[in-house]
Amino acid sequence: MKEAERLNQVHKLVLGSLKIVPISADLGKGGIYVRLRSGPLNDLAATASLCRKLLARKQRCIVAKN
Repeated sequence: MKEAERLNQVHKLVLGSLKIVPISADLGKGGIYVRLRSGPLNDLAATASLCRKLLARKQRCIVAKN
């Protein structure tokens, strides 16, 4: 997916060795939903920290459980 590749390049300094990958879910009549996910991270604090860094770079981010 082109957007995942673009975000990996744009946020390389923040992501380090983590990569953003697309995760698809078929919602039937609702269509296909694609979430771009990065991780896994060690714990909630590390995840929240990464999200704050991305938000500071004007990149929307949410913390979600698998």
